[in-house]
Amino acid sequence: MESPVNAAFGKVKRAARQVGGFSIVANLLLLVAPIYMLQIYDRVLTSGSTETLVVLTVIALFLLALLGILEVVRNRIMVRTGTAIDHALQDVVYSKTVVASSEASGDGVQLVRDLDTLRQFISSNAPLAFFDAPWTPFFILVVALMHPLLGAIALVGALIILVLALATERISRADFKKAAGLSMQANQFLEVSMRNSEVIRAMNVSDGLRKRWTGQRLEGVGLQAEASEKLGFLLGITKAVRFTLQVVMLGCGGWLAIEQVISPGVIVAASIIMGRALAPVEQAIGSWRHVVASKTAYERLRKVLEDVPVSGEEPVKLPRPDGSLTVEGLTAVLPGSTDPVLKSVSFSAEQGDIIGVIGPSGAGKTFLARHLIGVRKSFRGNVRLGGIDVAGWQDSDRGTHIGYLPQDIELFSGTIAENIARFAEIDADKIVEAATLADCHQLILNMPNGYETRIGTGGIFLSGGQSQRIALARAIYNDPVFVVLDEPNSNLDTEGELALQNCLKALRDRGITTVIITHNLRLLQTVDRVLMLKDGSVGSYGSRDEVLQKFMRPVKAVSSGEAQHGAG
Repeated sequence: MESPVNAAFGKVKRAARQVGGFSIVANLLLLVAPIYMLQIYDRVLTSGSTETLVVLTVIALFLLALLGILEVVRNRIMVRTGTAIDHALQDVVYSKTVVASSEASGDGVQLVRDLDTLRQFISSNAPLAFFDAPWTPFFILVVALMHPLLGAIALVGALIILVLALATERISRADFKKAAGLSMQANQFLEVSMRNSEVIRAMNVSDGLRKRWTGQRLEGVGLQAEASEKLGFLLGITKAVRFTLQVVMLGCGGWLAIEQVISPGVIVAASIIMGRALAPVEQAIGSWRHVVASKTAYERLRKVLEDVPVSGEEPVKLPRPDGSLTVEGLTAVLPGSTDPVLKSVSFSAEQGDIIGVIGPSGAGKTFLARHLIGVRKSFRGNVRLGGIDVAGWQDSDRGTHIGYLPQDIELFSGTIAENIARFAEIDADKIVEAATLADCHQLILNMPNGYETRIGTGGIFLSGGQSQRIALARAIYNDPVFVVLDEPNSNLDTEGELALQNCLKALRDRGITTVIITHNLRLLQTVDRVLMLKDGSVGSYGSRDEVLQKFMRPVKAVSSGEAQHGAG
């Protein structure tokens, strides 16, 4: 099946045919000025006819106006093509960016930058040079028809500049490509670092990180500067060659005119035409850095998006599954690693069960949560909800049936209502129902503008506990069949924990299967089953009391004080 990149670049092929057609007329019209000059010197000045001058001038102005219109049309086609490609790819690039970020694959927002690079290059005048360059032999032939010696000068000049262009491509391509890779690594390092800006400032990590970042950046900048210097050197030589050729052309033309082999008008016309013949090649050399950058961006986009089918018919919508959960031999590794974090994890639960996941730090609990919701692909084994492998769901299906409260709470810039509704179409009844179930309805009403209160950039900033309770409402919005809560009480006070317990009981009554990762023994009082993870493997799985009696004192025997502080 055709990838989105290939489908989008079908628009480029159509645009290339259109621009190519206009380029035929435009390049023919470039002969207007030299022919006009030729007629002025050879006809008007010798005849002294004012009428001839007026007629030639009117015709020339009309044709040059047509040339201007064609140039505007060519440029507009390229701009609209670049915009069309951006529109065709932006949705799939966004989706792949989200996937890359969730899987820590390193692509992240680089795909967005690549799309911007492509759009800017296609929308610029640089591609037009490659439409005009094939006309160089035609212009050389025209000069040769005026006189073979002048044609030979133009041909030699074109060959010299062509050699310089090939040298430019060979010398600068690898350097620019390597510099772009180093720059991308430096940008990724900075983005990751800025997510922990408070830690950087509080513990004076800034100097060390700055040295690491500047080291990566300077290496890339230095390599790019070296490549740019080489490119500038070759471009300077190209300009010098072109001006030298024009001088030689004028000199030889003058000699031929003295010998009365050609007319004076041919001297000027041949010089103008030769300059036009060499201009596209020189322009291509000048924009070569952007050519390399756009080519690299295109290859990276094609590689990442080649397995994405082109949007056509709507994907088959799977029926709403029941909440039965089956995990079969789940083995998973971190990106770029071969050592499994989860090792043949297997367990099952009935619809409406609440499963508590416990275990020491580093046991793989959060990693398991990400596989349960299907955002990470397993190395082996699968997670089935209602008999359907969650990793194979479309994101739209997954979002409809699954709720997730991550350990690191992240609400997005927008209103509280938009965050709870997951930025989908606002359904006030469902939003209030979710907030009431999460017991944060009154908390939201106490905000400056209630559910319309803006949070994040340009709005208020919530406390950790407020964010966690609103994120819980988001997780249970629209009545999902399966909910995964990772340390949902980490920022809650006693009142918040009581509200969370009531929410868990309500989820059970609604038949919503829930997995809760926690170290807090009081929350474990509400679960039906407990999964004990140890070193990525199932240490024990069964009823709550059975597992807890095996590994710690029974829940009922724990004092209220110990329950409040949790299991550690």
